[in-house]
Amino acid sequence: MRPAKRALGSRCFEGTKRVVVDRELDVPIVGSRSCYVYERHIARKWIYNMAAKWRRSKRREVITDWDLLKSKTNIQNVSSSSDPRIIRSFKVIDDVLCGGQSSTLLRRLAYVRLMDLFSFLEGLISFERMSGRVIRERYYRDASIAIDIYMSAQEDTADPNGLRRQLRERRRVGKCWKDLSKPSPLLVLMYSEAAERIM
Repeated sequence: MRPAKRALGSRCFEGTKRVVVDRELDVPIVGSRSCYVYERHIARKWIYNMAAKWRRSKRREVITDWDLLKSKTNIQNVSSSSDPRIIRSFKVIDDVLCGGQSSTLLRRLAYVRLMDLFSFLEGLISFERMSGRVIRERYYRDASIAIDIYMSAQEDTADPNGLRRQLRERRRVGKCWKDLSKPSPLLVLMYSEAAERIM
């Protein structure tokens, strides 16, 4: 009489080298009498399953943080480029971009949010110029004014020229992630860490 097979989450075929994994425990079962257990495949599949679960968990965590970031930088009702909420929003985004505690995935989303803020701010600056609410020099472009406002959100302004170069580089990287995020910002979560090196 053949021994009864143990009820497993994944199918087990007698006489074959199939991976045996208990889905309830989500661990490989070593020593199943009715199956040949190929240990290398077991370890590989178990590691893959654990990595997949970890990635799903991290993505859920990042999406929660993303929603919080959006709520903290919501400036839809702002009608002036001098509104302090703009500076506050820049600081919130910089905390994510420059903070050592932020994950790589959340920083990508923060770059996307940075570009959203720049786009909104430049539109506001353009409206103020066209409506005559604020008089500015012709050569002073909307993007330059937006960078000036971004600079005023920084703590250390001892080296204005160096700071401006740094913020422009931050904006350049943000534009790259913004382009990759279309049509949804969450698309930036799909790219591997190798994408960081080419930005």
